[in-house]
Amino acid sequence: MTTLRDTVESSASTSATAEVVPTTIGAATPGHTIGPFFHDAFAWAGTSAGDGPAAVADAGAGVLDTVVGTGDLWIEGGVEDGTGAPLPAWLIEAWVPQAVEAEAAAGHPAPGFRRVPNGPGGRFGFRVPAPAPGQPAAFVTLFGLGLTRHHCTAVFLAPEGDLLAAVPPERRATLVATSLGGGRHAWTLRTQGPDETVFFDYR
Repeated sequence: MTTLRDTVESSASTSATAEVVPTTIGAATPGHTIGPFFHDAFAWAGTSAGDGPAAVADAGAGVLDTVVGTGDLWIEGGVEDGTGAPLPAWLIEAWVPQAVEAEAAAGHPAPGFRRVPNGPGGRFGFRVPAPAPGQPAAFVTLFGLGLTRHHCTAVFLAPEGDLLAAVPPERRATLVATSLGGGRHAWTLRTQGPDETVFFDYR
């Protein structure tokens, strides 16, 4: 380690030697798209996520941070790793174009926008109006602890559409939610493995 020596003259004309040792800086560590205390902040704000519409507390009335949105359809699911284990420290943001007009008219602060932290079991859910034929129900961005760059994807309610047609046939099912009846749809976001969700590189 390099040592720097500076000689400092005192007011009494006596000399002293001060050793200045620079701090050693190691290699930079990768960042995360959300921090380790992110979900604690959501819990502090009184928000939560779970299974089904009734289990999600929408804090949109007082806190913009969590927004499940409006619409007759409910998309619920989980974030998993390649082994199927849930990943709880993740955040889902979604853009729902077909919701913009109605939510803007209703005075929503962020029309068409959804932001949902997943719960302890990796679960999440948000609302959407019915999309136009061939269009995604939502364009989704995924953030997570340990994820150094956000992932972009989309969820469809039917296996049709130009965007879906651009995906290899054997992988299209990862973008299509399963109907549970009563306006509910299930969709799993898998971050890796043979059934990894298709993620898009938007340019």
